[in-house]
Amino acid sequence: MNENKYSPRYERPKVKEGLQHAGTLVGKIHPMCNSIPIIPQRNFDNMVDSIKENGLLEPIYINHDKQLLDGRSRLMACFVAGVALTADDVKVTEHSPEAIAQSNVARRHLTKNQKLMLAVDRLSMQRKLAGVKRTVGAEKVRQSQKQPDGAKLARSQQPKKRGPRALEKVAKEEEVPRADLALAEKILLAAPDLQPSIESGEISLEEAANRTGVPRKQTQAPRPKKRKPSRPQRDLSVVTEHGDGIRELTAPGEVAWV
Repeated sequence: MNENKYSPRYERPKVKEGLQHAGTLVGKIHPMCNSIPIIPQRNFDNMVDSIKENGLLEPIYINHDKQLLDGRSRLMACFVAGVALTADDVKVTEHSPEAIAQSNVARRHLTKNQKLMLAVDRLSMQRKLAGVKRTVGAEKVRQSQKQPDGAKLARSQQPKKRGPRALEKVAKEEEVPRADLALAEKILLAAPDLQPSIESGEISLEEAANRTGVPRKQTQAPRPKKRKPSRPQRDLSVVTEHGDGIRELTAPGEVAWV
């Protein structure tokens, strides 16, 4: 049955309503959790039915700051089913938001564009985090220079080896082409409202690029190596007989030794 022709049995609430239903157990939703595409309506309806019949079997996962990391749909389904959450239904996890998001992606059949949009969201977070780290690091260096032997201490605090760039890191971990991720990031910076259309497959990445006028970076073909000119080979086709079986080969135009 086509999902587009499916008639929903329950109205999907807003995330804000689910958070209010959780009360003080859950604070707010983490950006990484919010970046995961929502489950199809049919799956949500089945989840509501299951919770009505069996209760919440899979807990809601939060971090130590009470940010929701996993369980956004379960939270909303509990609200629709009228099932109250208890402290036993909410678990604090030590896993990073990125690891949980990757786990969610792995157990879902996300389309290429959905994975790409998820990677763009993660890349944006990585860039913001890198900016904060640079600011904190620069402040530490300035403070250290005010102390005795501050210059030496400042130099010792400089990173000796640069880690992989955010673009390469996210592209590798999310398993999306680096060129597509770079293009998608530029498109969404120029027109953020295109994200839902790209994610749903309504428009392709190339079409979005054409609409926004963002060019895809062309990869340059490797230049052919220059070869050293070889020495011209002489045509030693002239044979001079000297007798006693002695022959001499000379190039045309040269005088044979006699």
